Parts: sequence; C-alpha cells; structure tokens
Amino acid sequence: MTQTEPSQRSYSETATRGATMLFSTNLAAKLLGIGTLYVTGLMLSAEDFALFAIAVAWGEIFGFVTNGGLHKILIYRGKAFRHLYGPLCGLSFIINIGLLAIVLAIAPAIGRVYESDDVIWLLIIIGVSVPAETIPRLLRAELAVGLRFGELSVLNGYSALIRNISIILLAVFGFGPYSLAWPFVLVGVFEWMFLLRRTRIDWRPTLPKLRIFWPTMHQCAWIIPGLVAMSLVGNGAYMVIGALEDKTTIGLYFFGFQLTLGVFTIVSQSLYAVFTPSLATLQKLPEQRDRAFIQSMEMSTFVMFFLGFAIAAVAEPTIGFVWSGKWDDAVPVAEVMAITATRPAVTIVVRAMLESRGLWRVTTALSCWDAIGIMATAAIGATVGGLMEITYAIGAYSILSAIVYLVIGGRYVSVPLHRILAAVYWPYLIGIIGLAAAWGAAASLPAPDHAFFSAVMNGTIYTACFGLAAIILRRRLCLNAIGAVRGMLRRRR
Repeated sequence: MTQTEPSQRSYSETATRGATMLFSTNLAAKLLGIGTLYVTGLMLSAEDFALFAIAVAWGEIFGFVTNGGLHKILIYRGKAFRHLYGPLCGLSFIINIGLLAIVLAIAPAIGRVYESDDVIWLLIIIGVSVPAETIPRLLRAELAVGLRFGELSVLNGYSALIRNISIILLAVFGFGPYSLAWPFVLVGVFEWMFLLRRTRIDWRPTLPKLRIFWPTMHQCAWIIPGLVAMSLVGNGAYMVIGALEDKTTIGLYFFGFQLTLGVFTIVSQSLYAVFTPSLATLQKLPEQRDRAFIQSMEMSTFVMFFLGFAIAAVAEPTIGFVWSGKWDDAVPVAEVMAITATRPAVTIVVRAMLESRGLWRVTTALSCWDAIGIMATAAIGATVGGLMEITYAIGAYSILSAIVYLVIGGRYVSVPLHRILAAVYWPYLIGIIGLAAAWGAAASLPAPDHAFFSAVMNGTIYTACFGLAAIILRRRLCLNAIGAVRGMLRRRR
C-alpha cells in the first residue's frame, strides 16, 4: 500500500476524503456533461437518442464484461497486484478480443431486429472500445488498491473533458447518434496513455501459468455472469422498450432517465470507487468492517437522496427553461426516477461490501435478480400503457430492489437489520420532507416571472428544509459528516 490503510485511522475520514476528491471532479465533469446534454438536446432528435440507447444497451453488455472482471480480482487481491498483473493482463486481452469478435458477428442481426443500419455501426464502434479499455481497467485498479484517489480524480476529470468536448464537436459537425459513440474509443485510448505514465508499471501482458489460470477462471465464472446482469440492469429497459414501443417513447425515456442517472452516476461511481478497496483492507477486522459498512450506507443514502429529491424539486422549471419546451414530456420521467432512487443508493454499498469479501456468487445472484426485475417491469409498463406506465413500474421496482439488497446484505454483517434500515429510510424521509416543502411552496406562492427563478426558489426552499429536517431527525449523522470533513481538512493542512 502506498498510503496508510483505513484500519489505522478513521474509516469515515478516509472514505470522506476519497469520495470528496472523486465527487468534486465528477461533479465538475457532470456539469460539463449537462452542457453537452444541452447541446445534443438541441441538435439531436428523439430518434437519434433512441438509436444510441438501443446500441448502447447491447454494446454495454460487452463493455461491462471488459477484462472478464479481472480488475475486480486485482482489487480483492490488492497486496498481490504486481505479481498478478502480467498474467491477468494477458487473459484480459484474450477475453476482450473475443468480445469484439462476438460484437462483429451479432451486430447485423441486432440491426435487422430494430430495422436500422445505424444500430449496426454504432454497435461496432462501441465494440472497438472494449480492447481499448483493457489496460485502463487494470491500471485503475492499481490506483484504487493504493488508495490514490487524487490521481483517480485527475484521470476522471481529463476523461470527462475529452468525452464531452468530442461529443459536442461531433454533434456540431453533423455526426448524429455517432457523436455519442466515438468518444467511447477516444477516452479508452487516452486513459491507456495517461495511466501508463502515472503508474510506471510494466504493462506488457504475459501468459498465465496454470496455478494462476484455473483459480482465476473459477472466480471469473461467477464474476462474468454478474457483469452481464449489471449491464442489463443499466440498459435492459432500453432493449425492452425499443422492442415494444416506438422510437419517440424510448427517446423520451432515455433523455429523462439520463438527467437523473447522470447525477446518480457521478456520486455512485465516486462512492463505489472508495468503498470497495477501503472495505477490502478491513477483511480481517470484522468489527471495523461492519462499522464501516453502516458508515458507508449512511454516507451513500444521505448524499444520493439529497441529490435525487433536489432533481425532482427543480426538474420542471429547469427542463422547460433550458430546452425551451422541447423535452417537457420527459419531466415526469426525471421526477419519478429521482424520487424512487433508493436502489442505486443502496446497491453500491452492498455490492462494495460483498465484492471486498470475494462473495462473487452472491453479487451475481443479486445482479441477475435486478436485471430480470427491471426488464420485466419495463415490459409490464409497456404492455399496460406507454411512457408513464413504464416509468412508474420501474420506479416501484427500484424501491422493492433496495429492500431485497438490504435484507440479503444484512446477512453478511453483524449489524441488526433495523439499524441498516434506519441508515436508509431516515435520509429518505428527510428528502420527502424537503421535496414536499418545495412543491408546496411552488403551488401556494405566486409564480416567479421566469422559469429560472422558479428553479432557484424551489431549490433554495428544498435545500433549507432538507438541512433543517436532517439536523432535527439525524443530528448524529450531520455531526459525523461535519467531523469527517474537518478531520480531512486538518490532515491536508
């Protein structure tokens, strides 16, 4: 380890410091992404977004399986990183080239199903990005194992800059849905070069010996199905909606979902990148590990629910103002997805805990449950009605899924279930109070002259009421968060 392990200092301070670094960078990246979404929302049509949603729904199955999940094994076996890197890198290249071959083989058939040649080429471009991600995934694991969150945040910042600038330039020059696909390749190539320089590791792959190959493939046999399922969790709904509904419906759902998913992603990626390696260092300290699990859950739900309900509070005036009414039909999608965002807040912590202990079978089973549940509820919504029925069905499933994750995750920690539930549903109640105050004020007070001022008013009332409710109902959590931030600042000085 290149830094002091969390077992030797406050886990809360370590997690807060790492999450703050990554979140700050990812927040800046997402603000840039919102600007990119603004430009693409003006220049691209709902059909363009639909074509990309379909392609990425299939393509990201292979994106999730990049390296066969071997980077997760490197994090789990962190102290043996240098010893395992060469052979696992060789295996990763073999897996990724095989994945590209599969994409090239099935792309024409998928294009025929959706009656679009553009889907074929979009899939091929996304498939090419898989081999380009081989080295970056592995070397990102090296930074995570060393708890080098500062360098990860720098990398995330540069990657976001390249991704968003390239999307805007390609959209401006008329590449249509392809402007959303080519950045996959560009970012992979950039991260490869950046990480080789920062880690200064001998990146060349080697052929694994049998004593490494068989145990590794045994673990991959459980990791890979879980990764496939995770890709379906994120994109399976697009496949189902694309097959059962018209392209306008999937375009509106994709746009509204991205407005919420984008914000949740910057938080969840930051927290997950911190929780997994940090919890892995506490494997032999069960009491500290369980305490860290609760602290992680409280941190995740507090931040995610604050942001989720904030989106719901300002969505209507903001979307109407920014896109001049073009995407108003996507407002209810964004609001419902934001209010029901219990699943992403809970799953990142439970998955981090399970993966840090090498419980691949359990994570795979949960991921498969999630994938089937989301795709089934999307199908039910599409069969019963249209856009809003799909949204309500998926939102209801999100809440149910969070409960399942909490119950199953609670079996692997020595923490009473009621305490785990309290870590989740108190912050959720606080978010409801803040949102009710914001919406109530918007309905009863005179409407401002401009949508921008409506968004500011709603956001201000929500933030004030959320903060007041948090101090009254969860004062200890607020004090812990403030103490962790103070400790982090003192350490930096």
